[in-house]
Amino acid sequence: SPRAVLIVGGLGMGKTRLAREFLTQMGGARQTIMRCAGNPSRNDQSLSLLAPVMTAAGIAIEGREPVEIRRDFLDWLRVRADEGPCTMVVDDLHWADAGSVQFLEDVLRLLDRPLLMLALARPEVEERFPGLWGDCVVEIMRLSPLPRKVGQTLLASASRAAGLKPEAERFVLEHWEGNPLFLGELVDNLAMGRTNVPDGILAAIEPRFDVLLPEVRRVLRAASLYDDKFFSTEALIAVLGEASRREINEWLENLVMHDLVQRLSVDGEVAYRIRSQLVREAAYRMLTPSDRVLGRRLARSWLQGAGRTLPEYLRAPASQTDQRAATGS
Repeated sequence: SPRAVLIVGGLGMGKTRLAREFLTQMGGARQTIMRCAGNPSRNDQSLSLLAPVMTAAGIAIEGREPVEIRRDFLDWLRVRADEGPCTMVVDDLHWADAGSVQFLEDVLRLLDRPLLMLALARPEVEERFPGLWGDCVVEIMRLSPLPRKVGQTLLASASRAAGLKPEAERFVLEHWEGNPLFLGELVDNLAMGRTNVPDGILAAIEPRFDVLLPEVRRVLRAASLYDDKFFSTEALIAVLGEASRREINEWLENLVMHDLVQRLSVDGEVAYRIRSQLVREAAYRMLTPSDRVLGRRLARSWLQGAGRTLPEYLRAPASQTDQRAATGS
């Protein structure tokens, strides 16, 4: 009977490499390997994910009922499975269309031959397709961030080649989030004399915000104005306005639930902080220039009134616009 393995990990965590190594180890001249990948620009088109597989199998999709397509595909799979091992590799499942995801579940339920379905996806797949493939046998492998010690080892050799200084190495370790791809991009960026986080890394973080309600995203953007210290609900209300007071705690708990914000206890009071430097940078990037100016002024005023030290609690200016806001000009 078919088996499914779902490898879940963020961009650059090694899903594709792991799948490639697995297929290499399988070897065998008679194995059938089918490949398809989700596409965010086509996930509103039914069966768009499976179109390449259907084309390779000689099965027409246009103008046909799903039950007919499924019958022909199951027959084709039975022939292939009788000839040798069959593996279907589904990349970027989080970008798949709903029709294809249901079709794959039907294959797992109805096929009476061995088949390995190897699916690769980012964590948002579980938000987009809750209860993926129902009660079918699915083994889920989650790729966790690499430990800091591994990052230090990877960075040691890369740093020597790039000639990075100790402060640059600290910057990398503060921002890599256990992701080997991010580490490499940060090192390359610093080697070229750039001291910011590359746009490509921030763009990879931003899809994590897509599942949030607009009001919750607004809270996250406001929180990004404060530096790597705790902030209180009052600090956010100062930026968002008094109208946010009634629901601010609910919105913050939603951010905690999505692992974007941490809840802390500071001097016996509940406080919060954005979980990582990258999340903070990505959220800050979503602020418009005018929002940055106004937000920094409001945050600065509240911090001064609360007796906080500005350089410690207010995010350092990152542009000329931010510099003007920092000086109140």
